[in-house]
Amino acid sequence: MHLFIQGSPGIGKTTLVKELVKKKPSLRGFYTEEIREKGKRLGFKVKTISGEEAVFAHINFSTPFKVSRYKVDIDIFNRVVIKELNECLSQNCEYLVIDEIGKMELFSEKFKQILWQILQKKKTISTLPLKGESPFLEKVRSLPSVSLLQLTKENYSQILNYAQIFLNTVPLEKIRKWEEKAKKVGLNERILIENASYELASLIKKLNLGNKGVVIAGRGNNGADVLSCARKLLGKGYQIEIVVLNYNRAGEEVKFQVSILEKVKKIHFVDTEEDLRILKSVLK
Repeated sequence: MHLFIQGSPGIGKTTLVKELVKKKPSLRGFYTEEIREKGKRLGFKVKTISGEEAVFAHINFSTPFKVSRYKVDIDIFNRVVIKELNECLSQNCEYLVIDEIGKMELFSEKFKQILWQILQKKKTISTLPLKGESPFLEKVRSLPSVSLLQLTKENYSQILNYAQIFLNTVPLEKIRKWEEKAKKVGLNERILIENASYELASLIKKLNLGNKGVVIAGRGNNGADVLSCARKLLGKGYQIEIVVLNYNRAGEEVKFQVSILEKVKKIHFVDTEEDLRILKSVLK
């Protein structure tokens, strides 16, 4: 999963990234800062979270790579950034922060290559410029694992909250390892489902997305997780529509959750293509 934050210059993207780094110092990655003298912007420096920094764009540089008045030194950028990204790729780094994937950074082919590797293996929070397109940016934005948020002055606090929740979310691989350990010591699957759904319901409440929603559950234990979460949300006054897919092939835990929910809420079962019209009407 990747969280991309898009916004115009000066809107607060870098400020938001710095706030995240303060609250979660175990992050890796980099951000860029303006270089100003007597109120005039002269260039940009790149700072890695591990502590390295260098000026990589300046009005007085002499290079063929240019954005507006600023000449970009790719060698300097690569020397600082590629090392940081390589370390994140090779080490046990869960999340990476990148500020930003913009025109200056994309002059570097090495940056694009390693970033693409990272996007396949790690979780990232990245900032993007509001304007400017490139084939690479289009490819990155089209990844199915990308969530794109628009940052404005009005929603800064809300986007910061989303990003903090994103960073505090436990990766699926780690949850699976915990489940395996729990089973080995004899913890019941139903207890694990109740604990997972409690955390999920608490997270949904923190997001302040309103009190209406649709829960779509599959036939496995992940489906049981979200059905148990639906129970808890209904108990907190949420208006939840519930859709269960392939119930005729559902596992024991899904059937158990359905048996409880049916007593308090109508459930929409989708077992055939014809039943998909139900899902369409629920989502209207």
